[in-house]
Formats: sequence, C-alpha cells, structure tokens
Amino acid sequence: MMHVDQATAKVDLESLVDKYEKISNSNFDNEDKIKSLNNSINADTKNKSSKAVDRSSKQNEIASLHIKINENEKELREIEEKIKKEVHIPKPLFDKLEKARQILHESLDKIPWSGLGIDHFEKAITISINAASPESYREIIEELVGKDIPVIIKQGMPNPFLTCANRTTDCSDLIGGLAIGDDNDTWDCTLGFAVMRDGDKGYLTAGHCFEKGELVYQPDSQAGVIGIVLESIFNESCDCAFINMTSNDNWSENVYYKLNREKPIEAKGTPVPGYMITISGALTDVLDYGLVVDTNFSCVEYDIWGNPKATVEGLYTTKFTSIGPGDSGAPVFRSNSIDKTLYGIVSCMEQLDDDDVVFVPWSTIQAQLGVS
Repeated sequence: MMHVDQATAKVDLESLVDKYEKISNSNFDNEDKIKSLNNSINADTKNKSSKAVDRSSKQNEIASLHIKINENEKELREIEEKIKKEVHIPKPLFDKLEKARQILHESLDKIPWSGLGIDHFEKAITISINAASPESYREIIEELVGKDIPVIIKQGMPNPFLTCANRTTDCSDLIGGLAIGDDNDTWDCTLGFAVMRDGDKGYLTAGHCFEKGELVYQPDSQAGVIGIVLESIFNESCDCAFINMTSNDNWSENVYYKLNREKPIEAKGTPVPGYMITISGALTDVLDYGLVVDTNFSCVEYDIWGNPKATVEGLYTTKFTSIGPGDSGAPVFRSNSIDKTLYGIVSCMEQLDDDDVVFVPWSTIQAQLGVS
C-alpha cells in the first residue's frame, strides 16, 4: 500500500490547524474589543462625558471590527474544508476500519498490541505491537481482517509514564488513559486524569460508566481495585464521576499520550472553538487533530432498548476525530511544544458523525464535582 509521507503531511496539517487557531483567537479578541467599545459608548452617553465625534470614531472602529470578524469567519470555513478533505474518512471505509479495529482489539492473545487506532490522514488502521519484529505479525493481521484493509504497523514501545505492558493490562502506576472496569470482569471505560476533591486524591471518568458507590478496577475485576466512586453525575448538568483512590501509592498526574512527548501535561483549562485537541482512549489509543467547533452541544444517551437515559447539556464537540466503545472518560487535552493543558473527558457518542467526538469541559467538571 502506498502512503503519503506522514512526517511532511503532518507538518502541513499542523500549519493549517495553527492558522485556524490564530484566526479564531483574533476573532475572540475583536469581539472583546467590540464589547469594550460598546460599554465605553454607553458609559459616555450616560455621563454625557464625550463629544459626538468621539462616539462616531468608536462606532466606526466597531464597524471595522465586524467586517474583520466576517472575513475571518469565511477564512475559517475554508480552512475547515481543507482539513476535512484531508482527514475525513468516507462512511463505507470507516465502517470497514471500525469493524477491523474491533477484530484486532479482541485478538490480544494473538497479537501483543499496545495501541490500536484509526489514522484519519492515511485512512488506515494503526496498530503498535510490542515485539522485536512487529512487521512479522502482518500475515496474522491480514488473516484476521483481510488484505484489503490498510494497516499501519508501528513498533510498540514502553510509555515513559507506564509501568505495564499496555493500557489494557494491570498497571502499578495509574495514569490517565488506562482501561478501567467494574465487577463484570471486563473493562468498560477509560480512566480520565488525576484530580483532588476535598483533600482526597482520585481520578475522573464519565458519569455514565459507573454509579456512586461502585468499585472501579484497572483494567477489570481480575486485577486490583483502584478506588470507589464517591460521586457520579449523569444528567443535564454533567457526565462526570470522581473515583477516590483506595491507596495513594499509585496516584500519578501523568497522562498516556504519544511516546515522543516526555513531559507531563501541566495545567487544566477550558478550550474555545478552533483549539486543537488530542484524545487518549483505552480503545483507540492517541488521536490528534480534533478541532473544537461547538461549546453548547446536548447529547442524548440511550439504554439497550432504545429508550433515552439522560440528556447532557453544555458539552463540547470536535471534528476530525473518532472514538469507540470503551473510550468514555478518556482525557481530552492539548499537547504540543508550547501548551500542555487538560481540557476535559470524553462523554457520549450518540447523534454524531463518524469523525466527531463529544467531551465534558473542565469548567463544568470542576463546578459539578468540586475538583481541582
């Protein structure tokens, strides 16, 4: 299979994303200026402390800023289309890749994979294999998923913050992005990131994963318990839960992300539209190039009979990423050479396109759970 040079293509894609962010930030600055100018005009009018020429000058500046915002919005849409053209996977192919990924996910006994995802740029399965010769597993992979499924095989390597084989095994140091489960002997969701609550150390995950009082294991009940859910919210306010550690010995503020990024993520914050995000899910591994596009999305979750369970409001949506069952609760963050910030955790997957992801923003989590 022929591939575009990924290193070169990635630089081009990142430049588009950086440009998108700069334009978005410019619009936010311009909107702040408009608000400030309007407040100034209102204050001057109320106090009769300015001349008509001064007010006219401020109004002209506001009009110019509106024109610039409109120009920026047009350019943002053009950049979105360029990015989407590069990374959007047509649904027929996406369905094939998703089915193949699930088959490989269930074949850990045959292939010692440490990461499994979908590369949106190359439109292929990516699998990291912990073996001296990972390429030697290609024949097994082709037998499992077929020769027509594009698969990129990578060398699996120990994560700098991971003291176990991979995120679906029993890990002695707990870091965000690991598989977690309940009493049913299977891992169901992803460990979020480390937080403090009323002096207690713990971790976040999605509220729909566990109820209050449940024990949480890593990766499943065959391993040791990592903590108890002290609070779980799954309603219109939040899809978030706090897991209190049974022992603080394994508590770590690190997050499972790309191996060549050796510094921990350093801050927590809430992004704005245009920010690029990264997701580290137990099923899909690390996914880059998500763009925040909506900050007020409502998502309905359904039970197995198709009845609505809860409608969560105030969620954030991203384009150009994809997740699967088991990624709920996964850390959403930014990790480039300048800014390493945790943004939230993955929430529901209903009512979305194949390349969209919904997450609960940090500001909501902090307010609803009282964590820091």
